[in-house]
Amino acid sequence: MNKRKTLLVLGNGFDLAHDLHTRYTDFLEYIQKNVNEIRSAEKTRKTAEFIMQLRDDTKKQSEAMFYDEIVNSAKVRDLEKNIKEVADSLNNGSDNTGIFSQLCELCWRYLYLNGNYWLNYFDKINNKYNWVDFEQEVQQVVSALEQFIVNGNISDDEYRWLCAVLGKKKINRNDIVKNIIPKLLFDLQILTYLLEEYLIKETENAEQNKKLESICTNVDGVITYNYTDVFEKLYFVPNEKIYHVHGELGKHNLVLGIGETLQDNDVNRYTYFSSFKKYFQKIIYGLGNSYKGVLGYKENEPCPNEYFRYLRNRSGDWNVIIYGHSLDVTDSDSLGWIMTHPLVKSITIYYIDTKSLNSIIANMTIILGKNLLLKKVDEQVIHFKRVNNM
Repeated sequence: MNKRKTLLVLGNGFDLAHDLHTRYTDFLEYIQKNVNEIRSAEKTRKTAEFIMQLRDDTKKQSEAMFYDEIVNSAKVRDLEKNIKEVADSLNNGSDNTGIFSQLCELCWRYLYLNGNYWLNYFDKINNKYNWVDFEQEVQQVVSALEQFIVNGNISDDEYRWLCAVLGKKKINRNDIVKNIIPKLLFDLQILTYLLEEYLIKETENAEQNKKLESICTNVDGVITYNYTDVFEKLYFVPNEKIYHVHGELGKHNLVLGIGETLQDNDVNRYTYFSSFKKYFQKIIYGLGNSYKGVLGYKENEPCPNEYFRYLRNRSGDWNVIIYGHSLDVTDSDSLGWIMTHPLVKSITIYYIDTKSLNSIIANMTIILGKNLLLKKVDEQVIHFKRVNNM
């Protein structure tokens, strides 16, 4: 009998276990700190200019303020154009450090001058709950807008909530398609670039401590939902054994989006929000579903690289270890594929406390369905294990 192989599936909890500050709230603090520094520097510059110019009367001050507003509006339009041009010059999948630095600098300028819709929204959520999940909140807004377009109307409460979220007195289909969607998408892309910048800096300062050797050694394949390369740096597993589902730092292909929010019969009819969705972003970045090569492709299917072709030609079953992933339904396509694959004979899911276990089981119920989940637990295919000092 062939020895079972081991597939390791990693989520953000893996990076957190290695003392990295990779929560979305950490990123929000980073954004706020930098914006405050920019604002302080700009205030100092303007104060110095004001003192030197010594505007004589109120009328001149008013005219100067009006002129500044016009200039700022022009700057924002120019910045939008420049950001798009520099972003287009980035080759997906390659490391253009100089171009990426320039792009981030433009994003910071845009953020200071124009703000960011999603940051404003996340800030409200964070102040209320002291926690925010980017993708869940983005999905809630996008789903509400989609329903408005698909159904033509929504309840009065939902309409008032949506107007409040968007900072508008009223909305209509034409405004959503022409103005709101482009703004939301552009602002989300700004955050994606700055998130990559933040995580690059964060991982550069990571301590070289192997805290999870018991599960990270002797693995035959790794599927990670993290953008970082912490696993590669610490545990020296060959890169060809590792697949980053959502892209990786330095390649400027980060997938930051949502799952499908429409019913099957509406997916191909209403594509206004496709760019927000993970499947679309994965296609754009050339990521696709090649992670499936880890467990073996069918003979008539292409393999993404030599290592996966090697795995395909090996027979045998797999044990799966899932660490640090909440099993959020936005990743249901890939997670569902892993958990229902015929070669997977055992799945061990690590959790940190009762609350996280309850959340994991709730998510698995959505992904697998109640009956299949119960069946796999009864057959001792799925196991839950609490995290301890590993």
